[in-house]
Amino acid sequence: MCSGSSGCEFTQAGKRASEEGTKAAREIAKGSIKNWKKQHDRGIVCPDEFKMKEKQGKHVLM
Repeated sequence: MCSGSSGCEFTQAGKRASEEGTKAAREIAKGSIKNWKKQHDRGIVCPDEFKMKEKQGKHVLM
């Protein structure tokens, strides 16, 4: 436990900054994954699947 020394204050400030940085990095990573999924979930299918869906009258974005 700290008794008010300046070293302890720096340690606590460092922990807070580290936690905030970790939280920000986590949010950025989540955003990156969501963007990646949006870019790659645009109906990319293999040719056989495309033919099957085409026969069923469904349109697939390519």
